[in-house]
Amino acid sequence: MYRLFIVSDEPEEYDRLEELITRCLPGIFQLFHIESEEMMKRYIEQKGADVLIFGCSDTIRSYTVRQLHPRCRIVYVIPGDPCSNEDLLMALRRQVQELDLGQMKRIAHRIELNKTKSIIPMTENLLAILLMMESIPDAKFQQLTDILGLPWHTGYAMMIAFPQIEGISPTENHMRLTRYYDAVNHFTKQLGPCVTSPMMNRYMTVFFVVEDDWDVLGKAALLRAERLYKLLDYVFGTNITLGIGTVKPVLELRQSYRQAAISAAYGEAHAIPMATIEDVQRSAARRNTAWLKRDTSIEFQLRPELGTMAYELEQQHNEALMKLMGERGPSADSIQFG
Repeated sequence: MYRLFIVSDEPEEYDRLEELITRCLPGIFQLFHIESEEMMKRYIEQKGADVLIFGCSDTIRSYTVRQLHPRCRIVYVIPGDPCSNEDLLMALRRQVQELDLGQMKRIAHRIELNKTKSIIPMTENLLAILLMMESIPDAKFQQLTDILGLPWHTGYAMMIAFPQIEGISPTENHMRLTRYYDAVNHFTKQLGPCVTSPMMNRYMTVFFVVEDDWDVLGKAALLRAERLYKLLDYVFGTNITLGIGTVKPVLELRQSYRQAAISAAYGEAHAIPMATIEDVQRSAARRNTAWLKRDTSIEFQLRPELGTMAYELEQQHNEALMKLMGERGPSADSIQFG
């Protein structure tokens, strides 16, 4: 989440902006109420700021910010003017897109600097694959989430369907897409806590960890999908299709994965960049189709790979854990695995 400072000595104005941003742009900003210039300086020095909102007359304060934090982005608002709400939201969306792009460039740089493999991405891949299968034992789920340090109660699946390029084989297309994988994997972490599957054929599944805030989850999921879609289009020039499942308890995320696969297949069939299971349900009701009663082509393609990949990843994971434990030596905190 990006840090957004609202600089205002009027509590009513802060409350208005907080309600507007939380309702219309959920899950993107961590909000801070800055009531004085001294407080602003202290917070910028201690926490840093990504975006500041000022009243239209705060040019002196904005100069101070530029001196303290040159890269911070500033948005001006007219206090109490309802007509400025949409302009403010448009400005914030533009700032988020630019911040996302900067984040992606820094991620790509870090990837180039550090190509080493660790047990964390392997654990993520294994957990994601097991969540895509029919069931996952409670003990195995607990073991993997403990390694990741990821407390998890509810979540949802998002499937990324990359295009099949004409004139090359599916195998060649898969190899072409693997160069996107690390960048996309890292960027999804900026959108929220999640685990990602390996690239399978031309598909990648992301399982997001969410809290039980049911009122804003749907909008937050769409905003995440929109940011990912725009970024991939801008950075790689590739048009993707995103399928979004509904929120489920973690041990029922297989259902959310299936919904995401159905939605992605529906989106590809109808040239829709982002599709939810609700979109599919509405279309099925209008056209009296069987979209929800059949396996999708995506599930059918990936199912044979899941079991094999899960077995191979588990073997590699156990070997990596054994090696890690051997390097550290036995201790009371050693990871246990079966």
